[in-house]
Amino acid sequence: MTSEATIWGQWALRRVGGGPPEGLHIKAMSLTIDREGRWFTEASMGGPFEGMIVKAEGEWRLEGTLLHYSAGELRGTTPFRLSETVLSFRTDFALAGKDGQSVSSEYIR
Repeated sequence: MTSEATIWGQWALRRVGGGPPEGLHIKAMSLTIDREGRWFTEASMGGPFEGMIVKAEGEWRLEGTLLHYSAGELRGTTPFRLSETVLSFRTDFALAGKDGQSVSSEYIR
């Protein structure tokens, strides 16, 4: 299923780079995708980053099974898979760095 209507809403990070979020010192992370083409994320960090809250936001649009995203100077396109309860990205735009590093991810409702 790849309907724009079903991608909207709030998602919780379940896996990143094939492993649990704690592998990247992420305690919890939410991704909100709104109907107006904006996305927002908030992550609470652990380990050496304990107590930090990281927030980001940007814009998105769909084209088939591709999601086009932007966040400041960062822009790109990533394939995604969507079911009623799981959303996965080959390259997670909310976790991508300016250095070009990318990581896959999976979110649940």
